[in-house]
Parts: sequence; C-alpha cells; structure tokens
Amino acid sequence: MPDAQGRLSPAEIEFVTGWITRQAGGAPPNCPVCRSQSWAVLGQVTQGVVYPYPVSGQHPVLYDIAYPHVGVLCTTCGYTMFFNAGLMGLYPRPAAGSSNVLR
Repeated sequence: MPDAQGRLSPAEIEFVTGWITRQAGGAPPNCPVCRSQSWAVLGQVTQGVVYPYPVSGQHPVLYDIAYPHVGVLCTTCGYTMFFNAGLMGLYPRPAAGSSNVLR
C-alpha cells in the first residue's frame, strides 16, 4: 500500500506496470494521442473528487468521498491515463455488500 503521502514504492510501481500490461493483453497499450508505447507510472497516488459535494461549501476530502488513482504518463506526448488504485489492488477493496460497491 502507498505510504501516508501516497508515494508508491519501486515494487508498487512494478506492480502497476504489470497490472496495466496484463489489462492491455500482454503488451503496453498504445497512447490514444501519439500511438507511442512509452509510459511512466507517476510516483504518487492522486485523488479524483466526487461532485457535487454533499454539503454546499464543504471540502470533499474531509467527507471521505474521493477515489485514489494512479497516473500513467505517455513520455512522448504527455497524455496521462488514470487508473483506480483500489480496483488494481493497491488499497483494500470494500467488503461485499458495502454501500461503496457498484452492482
């Protein structure tokens, strides 16, 4: 699991690289912009915030409604893909029956 600041260890970066390659059928995916296969895993987890906020004017991160993502950067053109860090296995997944699990 990433550290408290969301930094990925070298082993986690290798895990992410392998996970993406497996999802893409065994080879790095082609960039949808420049068609390159040259990618770099960003070294820190980011958060995608859910809108609208549940309470007007409140900060969403304080209310546990943000999703961790790992960024993967095309080193040729700069296009960046984001993958859900929980789904790929970097964080524990919600328990079955949890209200956080999509059906």
